[in-house]
Amino acid sequence: MIRLTRSIALPRLGALRQFFALRQPGFRAYVMRLRGMHYEAVDRPRAKTATFRNDLTLVLEGRWVDRRQGEHTLVAGEASCGPLAEQIDRWEDGMLLLTIEWDEPMAEGWTKQTLSAPTLAAARAFVDAVSNEEDRTKDQSTLAALLEALRSEGFGVPLVSPMKPPEEAVRAAKMLNVALTNLSSAPMWVDYTSDRSERQWRRDLTKARAWVGLLGGSFRTTLNTIRLTFAVSLLTAPRVTVAEVASALGYRNERTLIQALTRAGLSPNTLRQ
Repeated sequence: MIRLTRSIALPRLGALRQFFALRQPGFRAYVMRLRGMHYEAVDRPRAKTATFRNDLTLVLEGRWVDRRQGEHTLVAGEASCGPLAEQIDRWEDGMLLLTIEWDEPMAEGWTKQTLSAPTLAAARAFVDAVSNEEDRTKDQSTLAALLEALRSEGFGVPLVSPMKPPEEAVRAAKMLNVALTNLSSAPMWVDYTSDRSERQWRRDLTKARAWVGLLGGSFRTTLNTIRLTFAVSLLTAPRVTVAEVASALGYRNERTLIQALTRAGLSPNTLRQ
C-alpha cells in the first residue's frame, strides 16, 4: 500500500483540513479532519475520476450528513455503509471521519448503525497510526484489526491483502504528498525536475494511476481540483479573507482565486454565507 496525504491550514484562525490515506488498486482507507470550517460537498469542483464502488464511513468526532438515501445525520460513534453514489454530503466543523472505500464485494444496500466500543477503539488506533508522520510500522496491522472489527459488526468490508507498490507508485505518491501539503508555494512541474525530468515524472504518474488516484488523470488537474476543493472549505472559516485563502492555496492573488472559482461555477460570497 501507499500512503497519501493532503492538508491545508490557516494558523491565524486555528482552521485546518487534513487527509491521510492508505491506498492500493481497488481499496482506500482514509482519515479526514476538519477544524474551524465546514464543507458542503454538493458545491465541490468536479473532475472525471474513477471512483470506488462501495463506501463505509465512521464518525469519530462531530457530525456528518449522508444524503445517499434521503438525509441522515450521523454523530460520533455511528457509521453508514452502502454502494458509493455521487456524494452530496456535508461535513460539520470539528469533524473526524474514517472512511473505507472498495470495489468488491458489493455492499448490499445502505445501512446505518451505532458501533461497539471495541470497534471504535480499533478505528482510533488506525487514525493514530495513519496520522503519524514519522512511524509507518503500525499502518497495516491497525488497518487489518479495524477491518476485522467492522466485519464482526456485520459490515461486508473486504479481506485486504496489502500489495507492495511498484517504484513508480512510491515516487508518484511522494511527489503528490509534497505538492498537496505545500499548496501555498504553488508547486509546478519545475519543482520536481532537479533529479528527474518532467517526462519521467509524467511516466511515473501514468503508470501509477490506479495507485494514486489522479483526478482527471493528470497532475495539474489534481492540483487545481484540490485547490478549489480546499477553497470551498476555507472560505467558510469565520473572519477569513479571500486574499488569505488565495495565499494559503498558492494563487497569485485574490483575483486569481475568484477567477478560478468562477470558472468552476462557484462564488466566494455564496460559499461564505
